Amino acid sequence: MLRTVIIALATLGLVLTTNLLFSPAKATTSDLELYSWGYPNLGVNQVVCKKIVTHPKQQPMPPSSQMQPVKIHSTIVSDRYCAHLTKPAHVGA
Repeated sequence: MLRTVIIALATLGLVLTTNLLFSPAKATTSDLELYSWGYPNLGVNQVVCKKIVTHPKQQPMPPSSQMQPVKIHSTIVSDRYCAHLTKPAHVGA
């Protein structure tokens, strides 16, 4: 009986030590960048290439929420970044 208790305690100590020393790295999310054709402003018919960046916000959310809040920022960039994408057809005004 004493032998079983000692083995169980040794096993528990080994498991705890292993978990502390070899804990998995915390997952990190980086900014998501994508390029897309779009309009620079409302009321403008010219199509431009835009770089759209989403950045996760560190904000408390309700436990029931499965989404993470993000900040979205877009910038007009050179058309060469969107060259591999199909440019949308001009919609008449």
